[in-house]
Amino acid sequence: EGATLDGGKSSKMFYVTGGCSLYLGVLHFVDGRGDFKPHLARPSVARPQRSSGGAVYAYQAGDIATKDVSFTGCDAEDSGGAVSVSDSGDVSMEGVSFSECAAGDGGGAVIVEASGDVSMKGVSFSECTAGAGGAVYVSGSGDVSMDSARFSECTADYGPGGAVLVEDSGDVSMDSASFSEC
Repeated sequence: EGATLDGGKSSKMFYVTGGCSLYLGVLHFVDGRGDFKPHLARPSVARPQRSSGGAVYAYQAGDIATKDVSFTGCDAEDSGGAVSVSDSGDVSMEGVSFSECAAGDGGGAVIVEASGDVSMKGVSFSECTAGAGGAVYVSGSGDVSMDSARFSECTADYGPGGAVLVEDSGDVSMDSASFSEC
């Protein structure tokens, strides 16, 4: 159940900035595309990596929370095939699934940079790929916790972290995580 949002491989669905928080629940994101659209950019506002986050892009936002959401076939030219969070608050995901998401650089499904704590509970990643951090890439953020996370057939094309890459962040904890063919 829940609504399906289809990006048609032409656009991301949510762009969050200005300290705003975002809560997404019981939604299905399909074929989001994180690419740069110069005619939509305001030149007076510097926003790095606009070609990140195939479905959700958060820059200088508040907290980002998702529950019972799925992302299928989302991709980004740069990072965060489905979700890109940068310079923002805490990120929490519960009961979220990512399938066939890809990014050219880091985080085939999710990238979190210079943000707060990252919490993932009951999250699954299947067939996600990126240059590094095939499913998840976290850099320069707070503590990272993954409880009952499942990773299947996730790959990093040229860098470390076939499933997960965490660098320059707080404490990392994993409980009941499973990895298959990553």
